Amino acid sequence: MAKQKKIFLEKERKSLEEQAEKHRQEMLLEKQKQLELEQNKLREEIKNKTIELATKAKDDDDKNRILQTINEKISEAESNPNILKLKLGEIRRMVQNYLETEDHTFEIQMDELHQEFFKAMKKRFPNLSIYDLRLCAYLKIGLNSKEMADIFQVLPSSINVSRSRLRKKLNLSPDEDLYEFLNSIE
Repeated sequence: MAKQKKIFLEKERKSLEEQAEKHRQEMLLEKQKQLELEQNKLREEIKNKTIELATKAKDDDDKNRILQTINEKISEAESNPNILKLKLGEIRRMVQNYLETEDHTFEIQMDELHQEFFKAMKKRFPNLSIYDLRLCAYLKIGLNSKEMADIFQVLPSSINVSRSRLRKKLNLSPDEDLYEFLNSIE
């Protein structure tokens, strides 16, 4: 009788241990899912903040340069009314020039933000151009082809071609996911 009771208690203990282990595994799996959701949310926030920051910085920088120069030209015109028409022409040409000039503030800030990623990519793939590296960074943060096309000022189809060429440079097989590959690089 005592032997049967001991066997029964041992089975009961093992059953409880198995249930506890199963519960612990379920809790770990749930925690992992929660962490993955939080990580995805943070990635999306980084993407949005990156775009927002770069856009704001570019706009602010452009405005400040234009306003400072216009202010200087107006001061010059005020000090000498005889050259007012000349200065207005200069201001008009300068504003037009600023409107037509390509600004690289966005690219500079993106490069700074993703410097560690760029170093890791250059180390593994030294043949990548700065364009390729930027494309990788934009893909990594989840920009779509249209968003990247707007940034690079090209057609979305050009981005698709660039993406295809990038896959070749990275030696990715057709079944490998480019986004997952880039996000695996730290």
